[in-house]
Amino acid sequence: MNLYSPHDWRPLYLGRDARFLGGDGRPVQRLVGSGQAVRLRRGVAVDATGWDTISDRDRYFLRMRAVEATRKSQPVYSYESAAVLWGLPIVGRWPDEVHLMAAGKTGVHSKNGVTWHHDRLPDEDVVEIEGMLVTGLLRTLIDVARTAGFLSAVATLDYGTKPKFILPNGMAALGIDRDILLDRLDSDGPTRGARAARIAIVFCDSRSGSVGESLSRGQIHLCGFPPPELQVSFVHEDGQEDITDFRWVQKQGNRTLRLLGEFDGKVKYTRDAFMNGRTSEEAVWSEKLREDRLRGTGHGIARWIWAVALRRESLKRLLLAAGLRPEPGKCPNR
Repeated sequence: MNLYSPHDWRPLYLGRDARFLGGDGRPVQRLVGSGQAVRLRRGVAVDATGWDTISDRDRYFLRMRAVEATRKSQPVYSYESAAVLWGLPIVGRWPDEVHLMAAGKTGVHSKNGVTWHHDRLPDEDVVEIEGMLVTGLLRTLIDVARTAGFLSAVATLDYGTKPKFILPNGMAALGIDRDILLDRLDSDGPTRGARAARIAIVFCDSRSGSVGESLSRGQIHLCGFPPPELQVSFVHEDGQEDITDFRWVQKQGNRTLRLLGEFDGKVKYTRDAFMNGRTSEEAVWSEKLREDRLRGTGHGIARWIWAVALRRESLKRLLLAAGLRPEPGKCPNR
């Protein structure tokens, strides 16, 4: 399922075009000054229509296009910039800098919103998406795993290792098996961030149902809690099936804790793909009935939202209050 909006291909306003047509480039400046356009970088602006409502990801994509519009040759996008074109998620805001591969170019330095990477770039590591050159999925996942923090790397890897996922342009793409990622990491030899990448790759799980679930699972691990079962199915007597995000069965002395964990993203009650024609009120009521069915299986339920998932201590307090206990002597640090 595609969780991302299509790329924003609105026209760019280029100051150099105005000069080529006999002007001085000031029409673009006037459009920005009047609020009709938004400046993306020096000499490049874009129509301001809907700017306040488009996502951080789409704004970043427009900055990527602005960088390409000011290059003399077609660039190769990499790292988080490549992740945008592949439709891979990250945790947090998209970076301010656009990431490009130097690919043997000399004299290029990171500045003016562009970060150049001088890593080796074999031809097989470059593909084309929507007319833009980008590092291949395998290379992109490895690069992000090496340089992103653990939580964001896990979210990216969970998505990119699915058997199949949908690109932002609606086309299907095959994910990369975790063992293939590890083999590539080994073949690359000692590189900056390789240890962190290995930890994130070993931990990733393509069964994760959303970015919020990936983030939550990473936080759960960092809190020292036992790993939960993912996407556990419960089929009830009336034939209805409910699938839960997380499940724990934890032996605690003379008792056994049975706990379900549910990440509640706002999208669950607002986006058409999840609503099936229902109103928000109907969706909330349906979720209440679902929770009643799950509690009927003898499990407790802990629910949390983005604000809790983003704050490790908040999620830890919530799960402790639900009765879950960390594993003895386990408190990973990242």
